[in-house]
Amino acid sequence: MGLVIQFLTITGHLASTLFAFVHLGGGDAAAAFYDNMSAPWYLAHLGFYGLSFLVTDLLVIHRVHVIFSNSRTVIILPFIFPIVQVVSTAELTYQLSKSHPGEQSIVLYGLSNPWVTTTLVTSIVLVFAPT
Repeated sequence: MGLVIQFLTITGHLASTLFAFVHLGGGDAAAAFYDNMSAPWYLAHLGFYGLSFLVTDLLVIHRVHVIFSNSRTVIILPFIFPIVQVVSTAELTYQLSKSHPGEQSIVLYGLSNPWVTTTLVTSIVLVFAPT
């Protein structure tokens, strides 16, 4: 079930990424489409992004739990990382939902980079923490 959910979230993220290129044919129309980061489709794109990380990390935590003979003490620390990911994805979504169409993408990426980096780093640390 977890792998099916992971497949669907990653596929949804990919589909929302490529939507403008397929639907609008790329070029300036696609660039203008991607500039509106407060649009509902872009916020759904961020939702797929966060969900795919969350599902993947929960699968890793489950695997660690099984490997260590269902010991609950082993998974206490790794459960902190998905919580941090949920918070960072929610903050990233909130920051971008406040943006206005046509606002400088550079400014928005400056606001979002710490939250994106936090999500990525917590995933990497989670993978290497139990070993």
